[in-house]
Amino acid sequence: MEEGALTTPATSTTQNTTSSSSSLRRLACDACRARKVRCDRQDPPCSRCAKVGVTCRYSSRSKPTPSKMDLSRFLVTLNNRLKQAEAQLATTRLMQQRNRQPSYAMPWGDVDITPQIVNSSPNSSPTREMTPPHLASGPGSTYDLQKMEVMHDKGMVQQNVSDTTSTAPTEAPEFSPFDAFATSLSADIMMSQAMPENPPFEFEPMFFDISSSSTSQSVPTVSATILQGLYDRYFEVFHPIIPIINRTRFQHEMSQPSPSVEVQALSYAIGTLTAFSVPELHYYVDHYYEQARNLMDICERQDSGDSLSNINIMQAYVILTLYELKQPNFARAWLTLGRAIRLSKMMGLDTVETDSSMGTQWGLRKQLIHPISSADQEERRRVFWSLFIFDSFASLRVSGGPAFDGDVNVQLPSLSDYPDYSNERMPGLQQVFDLTETAPISSFAANAIMICLYQRYYSHIQSAYSEASHAFWETHYAIDKSLNHCRTTLLAQHMNGNSGENPTSIALRMNLNALKINLHETVLIKVEKDQLPVNLATDAVAQCVCAVTDIVQAVQLGMRLTGNKLETFRHLDRFLVWPITTSIQVCFRMLYNGEDDATPYINSLRILSNAMKDLIDPEHIAPGLLEKAEARVAEAARSTRKKRTVDDEL
Repeated sequence: MEEGALTTPATSTTQNTTSSSSSLRRLACDACRARKVRCDRQDPPCSRCAKVGVTCRYSSRSKPTPSKMDLSRFLVTLNNRLKQAEAQLATTRLMQQRNRQPSYAMPWGDVDITPQIVNSSPNSSPTREMTPPHLASGPGSTYDLQKMEVMHDKGMVQQNVSDTTSTAPTEAPEFSPFDAFATSLSADIMMSQAMPENPPFEFEPMFFDISSSSTSQSVPTVSATILQGLYDRYFEVFHPIIPIINRTRFQHEMSQPSPSVEVQALSYAIGTLTAFSVPELHYYVDHYYEQARNLMDICERQDSGDSLSNINIMQAYVILTLYELKQPNFARAWLTLGRAIRLSKMMGLDTVETDSSMGTQWGLRKQLIHPISSADQEERRRVFWSLFIFDSFASLRVSGGPAFDGDVNVQLPSLSDYPDYSNERMPGLQQVFDLTETAPISSFAANAIMICLYQRYYSHIQSAYSEASHAFWETHYAIDKSLNHCRTTLLAQHMNGNSGENPTSIALRMNLNALKINLHETVLIKVEKDQLPVNLATDAVAQCVCAVTDIVQAVQLGMRLTGNKLETFRHLDRFLVWPITTSIQVCFRMLYNGEDDATPYINSLRILSNAMKDLIDPEHIAPGLLEKAEARVAEAARSTRKKRTVDDEL
């Protein structure tokens, strides 16, 4: 009985060790080890030492050993990564055969691809030489993004044959940026994706310093070469959509030996959005997204709240909102946008001047905003206007009111492509409608004006069924007059043939026409409800048909774009759903009413449905819309053939 009792703790200890690879096995006490007798390993004293009356002491513990389960899990993970690499190579060959994507020149310049280790604490010295990435690109060095999969293939081959091939010490291999990129990419796949989590396998990842006043954590990252390429692509393709980042400031902050946690959150947000736009880099998206989210959470958990006043955090929120708007899960984008709007109001971005008591109002130790230059103020204004635009488009999706109303006393964005300077004094949103001549307004500012008109329209339809008839028509004609003023005078440089090859101007033109259609469809409902004269409905229908024609022309103009401009137009997809869907519904109504000449509407349906298939993700298209359009086109074609047959017989 006593021997069984002594065996039970050992058995329990063995089971615990098997279930957890990190547990440590206790040795016998020093006295039992010296006498080489069995020890029950109880808390001092053990049974034998208590019986003998000697001091019971444990001097050491055994070293941890890797669990078989850990080794098995690592092998499974490694096997999965190899399968992913094989699938990526197969995708590469398909992409090379398809040749549908345009060529994107990406300047790589003098990017330093040396692996780096940076301490997470700003007060400690680095254990290795630290080489920050140089983000300034040489004008003569360009790189075609379509060759990225070729280098990925090459990188995997180099990884596989690295154990069997080598270069003699006396030979100096010729340096090639392709080789550098391939080596870096190969290392990234093995280090940041296939790295096991258990300690016994001593893999050592690279680290960026994310030091800030509130955290000393470290975040693994992939090569600076890939990130630099993603930065360049962002400013070429996505910056025209949301021109909110001062590139000079961003490059300066990222080139510091220890970039702040806020600017690194922004860099990962840029990496998330840009990698999502490159099919060959989709496997990086989740990694970048998680890192951006983690760093932003760190900033929010600061006791002092200092990071909340940093514009990099707001810009990261805007970029992640745009990324999430492209995903099927709209709820996630809605929550991120709501958090960004709350933070923007805390920062006072929706006011002309920041209240000096803002910090104490929110219980923060420092003032939230203290701009030091006009460029900083311009960045903040552009962040606000981006949220202003996103807010209304998201509200359109949920059929709800926007968080920002049209009564905003903030200057419109400046004309410059980058917010690195702002010498001109721009009018506010309310003053701009008082201008009597064409104003020098950027397409980004023009979209903010269009959103203001949409908010007026939304308020109009909310009260359309409760207000008197006179008030309805007075508001209707006021909005219609403002729309025509924008099209012919205020925003004439962005309309019709003047939009040229500016993708954001084309999107602006389409959305203004969609707003015009919705405004006049409200008239159709009012006429039918109150049994008003038919000529009012006839005029409204004519206005809708005219707007549809202009949307079709704008879509054709956008599809003829090339290079980065076509890519920018494609990534405006979430802002093209509304105008294209609205136009298709107008064509449905015209065909249903039995127009004498249905050919224009059939042709418009073909163009619009093909553009929607090409530009917009199926998850964002109303269920059954394209199927209905195709059925209407087929039905109209049959009717036309039947009519021609009858005419021929006669």
